[in-house]
Amino acid sequence: MRDKHRDDLKEAQAQTIKAMQDTIIVQADMIDYLRAKLDGHAYVAPRTQAINPTKQPPAEEAPAGKMWLSEEEEEILALNMQGHISDLELQRLREELGMEHLVAVPHDDE
Repeated sequence: MRDKHRDDLKEAQAQTIKAMQDTIIVQADMIDYLRAKLDGHAYVAPRTQAINPTKQPPAEEAPAGKMWLSEEEEEILALNMQGHISDLELQRLREELGMEHLVAVPHDDE
């Protein structure tokens, strides 16, 4: 039967050495990056593998509508959520202001 404690120490030492080597590699990349920035050009670490665009999955289709709300739209929805504007008033504002994408948030009736 082998000494488990000795095996554990060897494994811990191997992990420590690996971590130190990784740290040295990262620091070397940082030095190369800073040198490139001082020279005024871009830097890509030699260990960085290039991405082959032909092997990437296709991008998802973007939604057809607007992807964000304006501040005015956020304020209107917040007023509706807080109960200051009823759902009927929200509907009227949607029609008047041309904000057809605004949808009333369901209320928790307590």
